[in-house]
Amino acid sequence: MGSNVENDKPWKEQLASFLKDPTRRNLRNLLQLEAVEDNDLEFKRELLPFDLLAKHILAMANKDGGAIVFGVEETNLNQFSPCGLSNSFDITDIEKKLEPYVPKKLEISIIPTYYKGEDYPEFKDKLFLIIIVKYNPRYVPFIALKSGENLKKDTIYIRRNRASEPINYDELQEILNNRIETEYSTTDERKLIEHLEELKELYNYIPKSIKKVVSYKPPSVPLNFGLAGQQFKNFFGETEYETLPNPDYPEESYEGFIKRLIEIKKDIIIKLVKKS
Repeated sequence: MGSNVENDKPWKEQLASFLKDPTRRNLRNLLQLEAVEDNDLEFKRELLPFDLLAKHILAMANKDGGAIVFGVEETNLNQFSPCGLSNSFDITDIEKKLEPYVPKKLEISIIPTYYKGEDYPEFKDKLFLIIIVKYNPRYVPFIALKSGENLKKDTIYIRRNRASEPINYDELQEILNNRIETEYSTTDERKLIEHLEELKELYNYIPKSIKKVVSYKPPSVPLNFGLAGQQFKNFFGETEYETLPNPDYPEESYEGFIKRLIEIKKDIIIKLVKKS
């Protein structure tokens, strides 16, 4: 499997699908489109030493996330072929051996993929291992927790030119800015929810309707207190009420206000789509 310029766009689109849904079909499609290694995609023939694997995971998590696929070999420069893993593995063991190097907030998914009886001979009866590294700007930068032969403790790694390297000043500023923007966005969202809940509570303090006295019949002294029902009613008098809209209730209901916000948001989205 080789790579050319014409295939760059299709395999990139397939990579996006693969990262969202790392199924056997999406992996097969990715390799058949002659994908090459990039900052968000790494191919390896066999499993790596765990400190080196942790280094790649940390670097991807600090960039934009990505995938590491084991069981794919580089046959020529930027040409990759599915060879399958020669040895089996234990997912729990991988997780335990990565744990000393990687912060708990860093999320990964470890997915074994086996092609049994596939129609495509290059995949048939082959085992692959996929590690999906999730990107969460709220927690970057992720720092190595432990030193190893291939990484240093308290060092921030990032993907650069298809390699995992120590971060430089400009890259650090970029990911910190991304984190700040994400925190602002999250804070604004939280504030909006709080404001809406408080507004709804205020609406509950004002009744939508009020009762107005229409007529009142004065009480009469009952002759026989044994006839409790009607005679006690006459004793206290009779009042008729009419239910009317509360003039102090806001003209726009809470539901109407939410509906108006939805329409405003829709207009903003439409304008953004037209500009793009």
